[in-house]
Amino acid sequence: MNKDIIRSELQSLLEVINEQFEVLKGHKDKVPRIEYDILRDNVRKLYESLYRLQRLDDSFDNLEKKIVEKEKPRKTVEPEMVKEVIHKPAAKKPVKPADADLFAEDEPTFSIKLKEARDKSLGPKIPSEKIRELKSAININEKFMFINELFDGNLREYNETIETLNAFQNLNQASEYLDRMRKKNFWDTGSKAFKALSELITRKF
Repeated sequence: MNKDIIRSELQSLLEVINEQFEVLKGHKDKVPRIEYDILRDNVRKLYESLYRLQRLDDSFDNLEKKIVEKEKPRKTVEPEMVKEVIHKPAAKKPVKPADADLFAEDEPTFSIKLKEARDKSLGPKIPSEKIRELKSAININEKFMFINELFDGNLREYNETIETLNAFQNLNQASEYLDRMRKKNFWDTGSKAFKALSELITRKF
């Protein structure tokens, strides 16, 4: 679900809530319980829509920060510094490749690591049909497995996570969000549920 759809839902809910509040004000005697229940339900929907919108904004903000950091200009090297480095005697002690790569910026992203682990454990990958919508691609057995094993039975969090993942534009964005959810919920990357969800995300993008 993209942000335009969520904003449209918020506007509609605010209009409905305002109308219902006017109805409550019009009751001179005791207000029927059903009026309270309907208003409370719409307020809850308003809160959930705001929460989904905030999660989308947070995800894109984090992505933009990373893009800006990668695009920062590198420090230029003066010709004198180059000459000094060229004429400087080489160190006798060889540098191990592992030491050189320890703090490298081009460390494989979570999506690359995930793909390597999956290929290693499952062997050669058989091409899978690309899917358009995550929610419709998840069968009933997978849905129950995800809800019970990844979301501790929380149906609302499951729905919000699937909608958020489906709204991303590419695999990198979705993988970064999935990694944050993995850390937050302490998911086991070797579990059947996590592998199945990762595979669906890969097929989506």
